Amino acid sequence: MSDYMPPIPPPSTQRYRPAQFERSPRQTANHPDRDSRSDWEILNRSTPNQIDRLLAAHYPDREIHYAKQLLLHYQSVYLPTLLQLRAQGYRGCPSPTPTQLQQIADQLSAPDRCASGASSDPTSDLTSDPTYCQASSQQVLFALQALAQRLRNPGYSARSEVGTLV
Repeated sequence: MSDYMPPIPPPSTQRYRPAQFERSPRQTANHPDRDSRSDWEILNRSTPNQIDRLLAAHYPDREIHYAKQLLLHYQSVYLPTLLQLRAQGYRGCPSPTPTQLQQIADQLSAPDRCASGASSDPTSDLTSDPTYCQASSQQVLFALQALAQRLRNPGYSARSEVGTLV
């Protein structure tokens, strides 16, 4: 009786079926409570008209105008580099480089955009005044992240967590 071994069951021929609560990455990305796109992907796919449509009910016109300017300058600096990376086979949307952020800041603070008498305090918040003439790359980064958060969820105020746009 000690020599008895139970038969080994044959391998299962059934496919693994995930439980209903498990979601594929595609389902998770499309789930309404979870937006897994990066801030940069959201900004790359956004247009000024979308900003008007999504933010009009929640934010003042001055802030919406600044958000559109920020988006246009971001796309003019970031997208050519992204297209070059994609031509080399890169996938995804990397964060903007400090050089790109500084270029955006320089475009936002161009002399023709600055009103006379604008603040020159470098510690001032870029987003408190769209005519601010000395934007830093860090301020631009915070403003871009705040814009992406607002586009991701237009009714949510990102002011306390990321920064303000205007």
